Amino acid sequence: MYLPVYLDSQGKVMDNSTNFISIIDSSYNFTLAAVQMSASDLSNLLTYKTNNGNYTFQYNYSQKVSINNSMKSDLENVNLSLDSDNFVSSNNTSNTPLHDMYLQYIADILTGHPLGQAMIKNDFSIITEVKNCKLYEQFTNVLTNGLFTSNYQSNIIAETVVEQLQNEVSSRFDNRVDDTEYSIPFQSGDKISIFVKMRTKVNLEGTPLNQFSILSSMYQNNPYIEFVNTNMKIKESKWRIVITLA
Repeated sequence: MYLPVYLDSQGKVMDNSTNFISIIDSSYNFTLAAVQMSASDLSNLLTYKTNNGNYTFQYNYSQKVSINNSMKSDLENVNLSLDSDNFVSSNNTSNTPLHDMYLQYIADILTGHPLGQAMIKNDFSIITEVKNCKLYEQFTNVLTNGLFTSNYQSNIIAETVVEQLQNEVSSRFDNRVDDTEYSIPFQSGDKISIFVKMRTKVNLEGTPLNQFSILSSMYQNNPYIEFVNTNMKIKESKWRIVITLA
């Protein structure tokens, strides 16, 4: 299953159905085995009803808070594994949490090795930026946008997730009838993918920030870097994180 919307490392995701994407892709693919984010919590985030094939939903506020906390913990503390083992160079990455994995990506672009991070002057601010984008809140906000805790409304993102689950494990939906309230039947071991647009600004150690010409001459032919005004930026890449639910 996947969430059919791009989340964003700078927190700029839209929380409504206009951000729905029917075809979604990624530059890099990762896996994460959740420790805190459980199938039980995700099942109880939303309840749904059907009526002649139409889905409506309501959400549980306390479960939303619980998922925010558990997903935050997993993204900040549990190691990601990169499927292909390497980014730009042939050097392998180390399994680390998301923010450190992004530093490896930047270092690989700049130095040709994911561990060559010493020259990244603003590494702490990049880590802070990734953490502060609150992917976990983007995730739950997308699923609950326009919904209430006491009456049923439509949400195309939630509907798409339920339909994917039903297509994959239809037996979990056996004997369900219209106009009856159900939780979404996630189970431990189920996988759900989130797609994240990753990008940032980079400052380098030993290079004066005002010497734009130095940076542009060093990296003008690097396809992963762009220069905007006097800022050097890592171009946007799209990361798919496959989360196995606890």
